Amino acid sequence: MSKWVSLLSHNLHPASTCIYPDGRRLVALAATLTEDPSSRSLKELEPGFAAFLLPYLSNIKSQSDHSPFLELEERADPAAAQQFEVELAAPMINRCFIVTQNGHYGLALSTARGGDYSRTILGARAQFIARPITDLPGHYELIGEAYIHEMMEGEVVKMCDDGKFQERDIVFV
Repeated sequence: MSKWVSLLSHNLHPASTCIYPDGRRLVALAATLTEDPSSRSLKELEPGFAAFLLPYLSNIKSQSDHSPFLELEERADPAAAQQFEVELAAPMINRCFIVTQNGHYGLALSTARGGDYSRTILGARAQFIARPITDLPGHYELIGEAYIHEMMEGEVVKMCDDGKFQERDIVFV
């Protein structure tokens, strides 16, 4: 199964670990893959994204509700697919798609792996992927920068204020 089919299967499956509501999942996916934090509207992203994805959708149509597929087929603009691929190219170099434990979509360096953590360094402009060092609690190896959709524009600070996340000191080695 291709990476795109696998990605779409996860994105469209109702039981997937995803914080984004059903109607916003494809936009969140497109925004993540292009590292577009503005979360442009579905109408702006979808024609190119839909045309790009249509060849892969036929592999998973039988596995889920057909309504997203019908909407994508209606909105797909083959002329916009090439522009979407251009927007997709740079962010994907040496990167992989990730889903955090909380269900956020992201792009991380291709060296990221399961068990790594997304960490926010207050004042930094990016998220970071860190790998815990087993025999040193609170110590992490810095893997690199990451884009985590809807976690790049001060959302983490608000979540700390709301008690959803806890601020703590960590050590990078």
